[in-house]
Amino acid sequence: MAKRTKSSPSPDTGMPEKGPGEALPAPSPPAAEPPQPQPLPIVAIGASAGGLEAIRTFFQHMPSDSGAAFIIIQHLAPDFKSMMAEILQHSTSMATRQAEDGLPVEPDKIYTNVPGKDMLFEDGTLRLADPEKSRGTRLPIDRFFRSLAEDRQTRVICILMSGTGSDGTLSLKDVKGHGGIAMAQEGDARYKDMPQNAISTGMVDYVLAAEDMPKKIVELLKNWPSLSDQMEETSRKRNRDVILPKILRRLGTETGHDFSTYKKNTIVRRIERRMALLEIQDPGEYDKYIRHNKGEMKILFKGLLIGVTHFFRDPAAFEVLVQTVIPQLFAEKDDSKPIRVWIAGCSTGEEAYSIAMVLDEYMNLSSRLNKVMVFATDIDEEGLEFARSGLYPQAIEASVTPERLNRYFRKEGNGYKIIKNIREMIIFASHSLIKDPPYSHMHLISCRNLLIYLDADLQKKVIPLLHYALDPGGFLFLGPSESVTDFSNLFVPVNRKWKLFQRKGTAPGRLVDIPMPRVEENPLVKEGLKSERQETFTRQAEQIILHEFAPAGVVVNDTYEPFQFFGPVDRYFQVRAGDSTRNVLLLARDDLRLHLRTSIRKAAKEERRVRQADLSLRTEGKVWKFNLVVTPLKEDPKFGRLFLVVFEPLAGDAVQAEDRASGLPPDGTALAASLEEELKTTKTELQATVEELETSNEELKSSNEELMSMNEELQSSNEELETSREELHSINEELTTVNAEMQQKVDELAEANSDLQNLMDSTRIATLFLDKDLIIRRFTKQVPEYFNIMDMDIGRPFGHIRPKVEYDDILQDIQHVLRDLVPVEKQIRAVDGRWIMARIMPYRSTRDRIEGVVLTMLDVNPLKVAQQKLTARTAEVESIYKAIPGSYLRIDAGDRILACRSREEPDILPNPQALLGSRLQNLFTGKAGEDLEKAVQDSRGTNTERIVDLRVAAGDTLRHLEARIFPSQEEVFIVLRDITELRIAEERLRFLSDALTQVTDGLIAVDNGGSVILWNAGAENILGIEAQLAVGGNLATLLGPQWLQTDDTASGAGTDGEKWYWVKALEHVRPDGSKILVEFSTTAIRDNGGKENRPAFGAAGHFRTPADRRRTPGRQAGGRSRKSSQERVPGQHEPRNPDPSLWHQRHDGSSLRHGPKRAAAPLPGKHPGIRRQPYCDHKRHPRLLQNRGPETRTPGTAL
Repeated sequence: MAKRTKSSPSPDTGMPEKGPGEALPAPSPPAAEPPQPQPLPIVAIGASAGGLEAIRTFFQHMPSDSGAAFIIIQHLAPDFKSMMAEILQHSTSMATRQAEDGLPVEPDKIYTNVPGKDMLFEDGTLRLADPEKSRGTRLPIDRFFRSLAEDRQTRVICILMSGTGSDGTLSLKDVKGHGGIAMAQEGDARYKDMPQNAISTGMVDYVLAAEDMPKKIVELLKNWPSLSDQMEETSRKRNRDVILPKILRRLGTETGHDFSTYKKNTIVRRIERRMALLEIQDPGEYDKYIRHNKGEMKILFKGLLIGVTHFFRDPAAFEVLVQTVIPQLFAEKDDSKPIRVWIAGCSTGEEAYSIAMVLDEYMNLSSRLNKVMVFATDIDEEGLEFARSGLYPQAIEASVTPERLNRYFRKEGNGYKIIKNIREMIIFASHSLIKDPPYSHMHLISCRNLLIYLDADLQKKVIPLLHYALDPGGFLFLGPSESVTDFSNLFVPVNRKWKLFQRKGTAPGRLVDIPMPRVEENPLVKEGLKSERQETFTRQAEQIILHEFAPAGVVVNDTYEPFQFFGPVDRYFQVRAGDSTRNVLLLARDDLRLHLRTSIRKAAKEERRVRQADLSLRTEGKVWKFNLVVTPLKEDPKFGRLFLVVFEPLAGDAVQAEDRASGLPPDGTALAASLEEELKTTKTELQATVEELETSNEELKSSNEELMSMNEELQSSNEELETSREELHSINEELTTVNAEMQQKVDELAEANSDLQNLMDSTRIATLFLDKDLIIRRFTKQVPEYFNIMDMDIGRPFGHIRPKVEYDDILQDIQHVLRDLVPVEKQIRAVDGRWIMARIMPYRSTRDRIEGVVLTMLDVNPLKVAQQKLTARTAEVESIYKAIPGSYLRIDAGDRILACRSREEPDILPNPQALLGSRLQNLFTGKAGEDLEKAVQDSRGTNTERIVDLRVAAGDTLRHLEARIFPSQEEVFIVLRDITELRIAEERLRFLSDALTQVTDGLIAVDNGGSVILWNAGAENILGIEAQLAVGGNLATLLGPQWLQTDDTASGAGTDGEKWYWVKALEHVRPDGSKILVEFSTTAIRDNGGKENRPAFGAAGHFRTPADRRRTPGRQAGGRSRKSSQERVPGQHEPRNPDPSLWHQRHDGSSLRHGPKRAAAPLPGKHPGIRRQPYCDHKRHPRLLQNRGPETRTPGTAL
């Protein structure tokens, strides 16, 4: 929660008031104007040692869209490169940059100051200026805050964070005086001096932790009221113009000071500030708040009195004052005449002390002894109390030269205190320039930066008042923005730039509409006796008058030491026996001693003439009446302070004493004598006591003077040490700031080094760093795998290290890289046979300089082995591709042909090389090209193999192509094969199969082992055994061994020389028990046309029933005698012309059976789980196939 500090504002240097009861003029309705956009809010942050952490915390909690601009001022060494902008970029998303001269300030951006330059704010831009001091204590925060307040005035928030010293403290008065708001970091600051010094002045509005400040700033910016003319709508202007006079009248009634004659902008700006702090936007609500909260009236009064002042404000103006005005103040005055100066609106006293110091400097240089009286007035009692104390913060070092600090100040704690003789020159008094009577007979009046707060009408009344207060020829000192242009008849300019004017004429000025001064006894000191030059006869006459006619008198100093007696003093003094004395009190008669001491003391204290009338002195039996008069004389350089004591006798005093004595009764005379004796004794004892006390005081005074002398010497030494401490302190602040930034960079470098180390460890790459002389600088833990190197070898020449790899030219390659700056990369072998990739590159520094080489070793043995395998595989694939019949194409992701090879199809792809780079769709025209492109896209999309048949025109013929598509990651491989002959063979086989299915005779075939490999539908019908049960079984087991026996005697040679087996009649029992006679003939199956000189690899049988034979045409009569019973089976069952049913199979291996399918029973002697075979088991005897080339394979069969 925000902690609101108690405001202790100093009065405004020139915030005069009108008397209570004066009414404000009725406001006239303003013209309607469109509201203007509000000015850009500025948040200025001042910090020193330890401020970096607080600033980062601040921006971590600050929203990036607050609409305010942020400006940071730090104490930086002149030659230090600040990294603040880069560091803050990690804590906020707002853009951060270093200030430049003339850079416009934009919202939601951060600006940092430049080392070696002071930063100022001017017309919405940042300006860079040379420091006011090249060495010693510099106050860049005060300078920027002050320029920001003067330029922007409102919507300004200034923050002081961690730091040492008091930079920024004095400028907070300027910030609040122009309507800004001040914040300071809470007690959690690392260095508390800077925020605590600001808090102690009472100028800080909020004391918050760094993380709590952003929230409060956002609230203030959101609720900041806008009461100025250019910001208000017409209706709100009317409301403001009605409410503000009420507030001011109530304030005047409560405080007795009328602010209605102040400039409206000043009043509005400071009321705005109070409303912003209270988060009130409507002036009517603020008026209600004042009525219900009486304490706010006092706070507002203090807020209106905030004075903007400091020592030697505008040094050039003071230089002109010293050179032109001050010498004239002393020119026509001797040392007896005082110099009278009036500081109107002195605020906290800086202006008054500044003028007192320059007056003292002039008097020391010119050896003048005039008494200087400086009247410093204001209406703020708290400001006057602060000024009377004479204690100022350490920040005044920026505006007071070291010489003046040493001469006129004493170090006290964390501040400086004005010395005694300067303090005694000044009288601070509460005085209103408007309602109180003015001072008079002034030689110099300083009324700087006061008139700017008053409206024009009141200025016209105040300037004649100042003319009245000045002595003829006196001087008026105004602020840079003030003038007396309308009163040229009253003043003559001395210096127009710095507004120094001299009073015209000798007649006193006429007061205008200001109460005349009241006739009262002035408590201030009166002037001493005048001493004029006298001629010789004048002095002689004075001596006669003095000795014969003048009353008795004596001149004494402030220690009661007599210097000169005049007239008949024996009546008042007597010389006693004993040691001589130099104390006039000891010489005075008893009745006179007490009155004499009292009068001299009073005259010395009040510095005025003191008179005691109607005193009595008893001597020689008479009572003398007289008046005692003590007059201060001017201070003598040799004798010190002097006083003239005069005894004025009253006429007839002796007679009155005698009459009075004779009138005493006889018994009263004795009583009176007794009382007088007792009184005399008492006085004697009292006198002794007083003398002892005076003696003790003298001794103590002497001791005190010695102690003061020693203290001065110690103070001088302490000041020298303090100066050294301040310089060391300033250096320490800069070093602390640098250390904070360097620590931040060290942390970042450590993090980057950690990332780099983890990166190198994770990559497992051996890396060796060498400098230009080939000295080992650093290496990773993988390097010892390739070189005989250890940690202790860092710093040794690389040539002394023995490698574990076969790299004899490594030193030459390193020198080549250093010379030509061209990297070298080689594949070398390790001693264990592994392949290593060695790479040598130049080492470039951040300044782009070659400072060595970087050698890396990477184990590429797995890659090398894989490359060798890939090379072998590629060669193998290439050989396969070369052996692939047909054409081969490789297509990229864009369907462009990367490779093309054609074999056996020159009429289809006559020029394969001409197709490289062309589009796939251009390979074939028409539907064939579209089908191929679509199949490639489907294969690539599903990542599966595709087979597509294409019909392509080649010359005058139509060709059938089989396209096999194999997708890869980015490429597609296509194999084209001409299957035209296969399609023709398939058509022929389809025709033969259809013809064979119509044959009713039985056909069977067995291999050399007697296993059935062919069993047609005729065999199923005649024998009653399904082919699924027969194929694969043993024929002898199925039908009996007689079916494989041949009659060699009955065989004979045919006309073509072939050997035939003749028909035999066999009886067969079907599975259903019926018997049937079958005519059966067999023949051997041989290769090469079935010639006997080739070995047989099977036998084929042809059979039918006699009834079928009788139905055969041309078989009933005659013919060949043996063929009638032993007919040769025609070529339909010859091995070279197999039954078409052998090929009529499904791809899944099942047979195309005729008739209803029946469940197959297991063959005799076979396992029940034996697989069922098709009509023809061509897997056992591929030689049964007539055309065994690849062209006979259909899509889906294996190669």
